[in-house]
Amino acid sequence: MGQGLVTLADAAAATEFLEKNPIAILLNADKDSAEYKNFQTVVKGQEGVFYAVVGDEAIATANNLKKPALAIIKHADDKRVDFTGDLTNFEELNTFLEKN
Repeated sequence: MGQGLVTLADAAAATEFLEKNPIAILLNADKDSAEYKNFQTVVKGQEGVFYAVVGDEAIATANNLKKPALAIIKHADDKRVDFTGDLTNFEELNTFLEKN
């Protein structure tokens, strides 16, 4: 798993995660899904980036993340970038994360 890959169990954990990390990457996917497994592979060993898996549908709803979905939330410039590609495609996901 990546350095900062955590599961957000509730709204308080999500708020804390988003406030602590100027760039936060949120994944909403089932842990046994191909999307989740590919995400783990892509972020494995990456340093200095913080990733979270949505563990509660209330968090997903509050952040407009319908399964499966991935978003990068940048608080420094108040931007959000949603991944619109195939979460099971290693190259596509890796390129998106590197670019953004």
